[in-house]
Amino acid sequence: MPLQLMWARADARRASGTSLAAIIPMAVVGAGVYYLGKNGAHQVNLVVAFFLVLGGMAGAYLGAWLAPPVPKRLLHVMLSVLLVLAGLRELLGIIPGGPASVRGTGAAISTSGYALIVLTGFLIGIASGVTGVGGGIFLVPAMVAGFGIAQRVAQGTSLVAILPTVA
Repeated sequence: MPLQLMWARADARRASGTSLAAIIPMAVVGAGVYYLGKNGAHQVNLVVAFFLVLGGMAGAYLGAWLAPPVPKRLLHVMLSVLLVLAGLRELLGIIPGGPASVRGTGAAISTSGYALIVLTGFLIGIASGVTGVGGGIFLVPAMVAGFGIAQRVAQGTSLVAILPTVA
């Protein structure tokens, strides 16, 4: 979406819809690759994806409903701020010993942890619905930093989780 806004000078709402539509085939292929993995090693946590979808679908619906009255300029600012925050989070993750060094599949998440995952999905769904940015840019850092899920598992899980919310 950012490139559509900057290079093609597309309207923010049209760019948002186009971006969400383009994500579907890419996420299907990527999710398949992560799920099948090398030598059958799955890099997707389907349970975490399910709980992200529970919150994400409701959040994406609410975000899309809230987006039309939001002024175009404010959409641009919101998108820019969210992308800067996500970028900073990713940069912090490459520091040795930083949040991304935590490794795990998310198998040991508690019941209250799953409630937080639903809430996380909901909040990210709202942001995605309002700005048109695929939720994966926010889901991966949230899973790695917030729930201790390994980077590659978080990436695969994110691709699975965004499919129902963008469809």
